[in-house]
Amino acid sequence: AYPMPKGVDAADLRNFDRICAQHSRVIPTESYINSAPEARLKLVAQLQQKARALEWEVQRRTMVERALADRDRELSDFLENALEGLLKVGPDGTVFWVNGAGLELLGSSEAHCIGRSIEDFHLDPGDARESLRRLLAGETLRNHATVLRGMDGAARHVRIAANAHWDAGKLTHSRWFVRDDTHEQLAENARAHLAAIVESSDDAIVSKTLEGIIRSWNRAAERLFGYTAEEAVGQPITLIVPPERVQEEEEILTKLRNGEGIDHFETVRVAKSGRRIDVALTISPIRNANGFIIGASKVARDISERKAADRAQRRTIGELKRAEEALREADRRKDEFL
Repeated sequence: AYPMPKGVDAADLRNFDRICAQHSRVIPTESYINSAPEARLKLVAQLQQKARALEWEVQRRTMVERALADRDRELSDFLENALEGLLKVGPDGTVFWVNGAGLELLGSSEAHCIGRSIEDFHLDPGDARESLRRLLAGETLRNHATVLRGMDGAARHVRIAANAHWDAGKLTHSRWFVRDDTHEQLAENARAHLAAIVESSDDAIVSKTLEGIIRSWNRAAERLFGYTAEEAVGQPITLIVPPERVQEEEEILTKLRNGEGIDHFETVRVAKSGRRIDVALTISPIRNANGFIIGASKVARDISERKAADRAQRRTIGELKRAEEALREADRRKDEFL
């Protein structure tokens, strides 16, 4: 006796073949025995068709199962080797899975990470609790900035995206996508620090494009040239160049396009009021992250007082020379008289 299940798979067929191989006689079911000879042939043909269809279905399912297994392995490998930290966190905040990048961010091994609370890895545990509360409330975290404290003691600025996985209305776990933002944060702090230095400098600092369009204008530039940043930014740099020195500016831009800098170049610029100002310029090319020149920075120092002092000194020296010559002439005439 053998069962005739409604659905069979490859394992059922192998078992059936093994049973038949252990017996010298195999008797079909009553539907075959009780049929007329002509009906038996028709029944055999139908059974052959069903057997062939069953074989194809078994092969198809085997291929699908293999494809799904390959996909699962590929997905698991993809997640494990992703450059972004990935974590699965339980409703109570317990970490129960983390990939390689996540372990690096947390400065921990898998053995020391799994089973610990996500709060243990936050510099501010209250921030972790607030994130969990929001996830339990059905919210999604997007680009949430926080600081993680690894088991190695290092603090890392990160951006977190997280969402909850629900099953039958119950949160089973949350998925955390963690991106290391430390270098960007340090760079942003450096940019802010540099901007503060530029803004508080006593020298006028201006940046411009290679076409000569003003991109930035600090407070010292406002004081020196009389134009506010709102008035100057977006205008051509010839705004402060005397008409007779426009060609000089073209030569400067040509040198900048060739990657050359200009150090301590003395020239004249004109203020909003029309006053001519003697300035010393230091001009350097600005490069992007790929090393391409995209503009120039210009530092202008007012040397009007020094120039005036130089002119006064030259006048004084001239007057002294003339006085000296007059004395010599008087001595000569005295000698002739004597």
